[in-house]
Amino acid sequence: MQSNSGEATTHGHPRALPEAQSPQTASGKMQGVLQFLDAALHNWRAIRLLRERQVSHRSTDLASVERAYSSMSAREFRAVNGLQAWANRRAIPRILAHVPSLRPWTCVDLGCGSGDSTRVLLRHAPPGSSCIGYDVCGDRIAEARAHDYLGPNGRPARVRFVRQAIDEPLRNVEGFRVPEHSVDVVHSSGVVGHHLRVEELRRLGDEARRIIRPSGTVVLDAGPRLRIATLVETMRRCGFRRERVLRYCWGNPRGLVAFRPI
Repeated sequence: MQSNSGEATTHGHPRALPEAQSPQTASGKMQGVLQFLDAALHNWRAIRLLRERQVSHRSTDLASVERAYSSMSAREFRAVNGLQAWANRRAIPRILAHVPSLRPWTCVDLGCGSGDSTRVLLRHAPPGSSCIGYDVCGDRIAEARAHDYLGPNGRPARVRFVRQAIDEPLRNVEGFRVPEHSVDVVHSSGVVGHHLRVEELRRLGDEARRIIRPSGTVVLDAGPRLRIATLVETMRRCGFRRERVLRYCWGNPRGLVAFRPI
């Protein structure tokens, strides 16, 4: 259910994909592999069909990226995003495990898409945490608002969504800029490393430095367009130090990097 302000109110359980079993067990590992293969197959089929329509989301031109994602149906987006969703369910909890959790977090989820990463983020945040999700695609934002979001205690979490590019000054639902030093966790998975260039990352980094609390954490993804070394150096120039690197798998350029303000 959605209020007129754009806030998503929550009832029941989130419509997220099932959590993977513990990777420490053989059955858990096997289920994870099967989920990966299923996501990879659906991803390959969706991209092939999109190419037949001359639609490509693999670009650093943000206007082209917006057009590509806007042209996808909800089903096509789930298929295209399936591998990222699979990675999110494993990587986000691990990277957040090192963030202090003595009180609820105020979170920002950049490039939230239809809300998959937002659900994982809040499920592994302290009880009472809240989040604003940002995405440039109106259809994805509409889908995100229709979902339910729960905290780790099973209670509804406060989530709001804003349609805007993530390299612009971040604004709340009311249209005002997010206050300085008011955010505990800035997060983005599957967007920065795939779609941003260095100059756009600098704008994002400067804005993250403005809104993050001195004790806060910024988690950004590296990928084929922005590798880990470039991400770390650019964020250093924006006033952050690297705290932790989590690769999705060994030798893969994709992964998450956690930063703290200097």
